[in-house]
Amino acid sequence: MSDSSTPAPAGAAPLRELAEAYGVASEYWSFFGERVVVPDETLRAVLGALGVPATTPDLVRVHLAHRRDDPWRRMLPASVVARQGRTTPFPVHVDHGEPVEVWLELEDGGRLDPPQVDRFVEPRTVDGRLVGEATFEIPVDAPLGWHVLHATSGTRTAHATLVVTPDRLELPDLGPDGRAWGLMAQLYSVRSRQSWGSATSPTSRTWPGSRPAARAPTSCS
Repeated sequence: MSDSSTPAPAGAAPLRELAEAYGVASEYWSFFGERVVVPDETLRAVLGALGVPATTPDLVRVHLAHRRDDPWRRMLPASVVARQGRTTPFPVHVDHGEPVEVWLELEDGGRLDPPQVDRFVEPRTVDGRLVGEATFEIPVDAPLGWHVLHATSGTRTAHATLVVTPDRLELPDLGPDGRAWGLMAQLYSVRSRQSWGSATSPTSRTWPGSRPAARAPTSCS
């Protein structure tokens, strides 16, 4: 691959960091194998469409600082994904110095108590509060499934979705010749009479994969 793009302008790092923080790519590799830097005007336009005005350096700094503090405003992450058989750390944010109780409600009604990890994180002042971060971890014996994390500290409570997935998916038995066949479709590129275009979902809900001439879904959404 070659890098024939124009370098990002000096002083543009905060804008690009803000874009990345909101899930907006600030560069990409083209079909021709060339690294392309997204223009600042495009980043500002996309961020503005997301409700994050970034037309001046001061606005960029304010929104970037706010975005960095967002995880500290939450007691628990919005969701946690763990692999079965592995420990998975996750942060819990409470008023600095306050105790916190964390437990895991399993989908079968059982309970697990995630252990706390001995890990120091410097407290942070967020919205006038000094917030501390404790680290817990999903234990290796957490079963597969959709579970709920709970946390309570003083009068504050929170919960989050925990998904425990298989560590890996094994291949099925391919038979004596070690061969198999299957059907693959890129969902965003497939059309049907019910489709309105890319990223529409009616067709994806009517995918009868067992029929050779079946209509394919148009998107994952």
